[in-house]
Amino acid sequence: TSSLDPRQEGLVDVVRNRGVLRTQDLYEKWVFLEIYGQLILSFGFEPVEVEDPFADVDPTSGVLRLPKGNSYQLSRFLSSEGQEWSIEAELSYDRKIFDPPNYASSHLRPDVNLDIHLDKASGFRAIASHTTKRFRFAFDAKYRRYRALKGSGYREEDVQKYNGSHYFLDLLGTAKEKYFEGLDSDAAFVIHSDPHWESYWGEKPVEDLPGGKEQPETEGFVNHRFGSIFSTPDGEGRGIQRIERLLRCVLMYHCEIYEYCWTCGEHVAPERVTKGGEESEKGKGLLYQCCDRVWVVTNCMGKPDKHRLVKFEDPFHATDQDDDTEWSCICPKCGDLFG
Repeated sequence: TSSLDPRQEGLVDVVRNRGVLRTQDLYEKWVFLEIYGQLILSFGFEPVEVEDPFADVDPTSGVLRLPKGNSYQLSRFLSSEGQEWSIEAELSYDRKIFDPPNYASSHLRPDVNLDIHLDKASGFRAIASHTTKRFRFAFDAKYRRYRALKGSGYREEDVQKYNGSHYFLDLLGTAKEKYFEGLDSDAAFVIHSDPHWESYWGEKPVEDLPGGKEQPETEGFVNHRFGSIFSTPDGEGRGIQRIERLLRCVLMYHCEIYEYCWTCGEHVAPERVTKGGEESEKGKGLLYQCCDRVWVVTNCMGKPDKHRLVKFEDPFHATDQDDDTEWSCICPKCGDLFG
């Protein structure tokens, strides 16, 4: 299992405990370093190069400096039947991405850009289903107290486009329009600091959010393609858990790498399970267990297409409030209730 060395652990403590929530700049650094750290601690990635972002952080005089535009390479090896397959990740901090394909600007600059490259020879499901080995995910950190943002310098026409809501300006204007659509990403998320807005994982339609019905161009189910996640260094680890859950959504749902245990790197043989017995189609799926983690992969019962779900005890999918089991999830793509 990968781990941070003592130098990195000390810097993480500095970032988590030294007034991180005082400025937007420090919050951006915290988000970037937590994503980097969780890729190592929870998903087993290893730095490819000697230099890593912790070497670039200068905590002198209580100031944390992380150069903008830097990119860091990581790799992860997963094994099956004596063979190893590599996953390469490139994580960039505040790097300009020039000539965005679907946005009227010379460049875009998400706070965190994560590119995932899969080995074409690996046989990962994502290669067959998407005919590509590259995924892009964009994350933008927003230090926010949305109720206090009125008259705070935003262009009035931008805010009014979203019915006067700064929250939906970030969710729809930044995550959806700028970084999901504009960069042609596989998914894009705002990560914010306002506890009054619970995390939106893209698990349900935007119109189901408070104030969502008043927003323009909502499009039904979102399929985790964009969202807005509340995460702060709260001292109890809940903010870090949300970062880990977001990366689970990225790697196991969007990249479809769910047949391997991310803790030990081994291929996991699943058990077949059904919710209603052997003759039932309801809740049929595959149960995976390894290294004290349990997850279930199943298809929804939507027609004509059935969509894959990846379920956990702490899910990123929405759960069926009328069902007494925590594993009954709603399909994020079509809304089927029997996931």
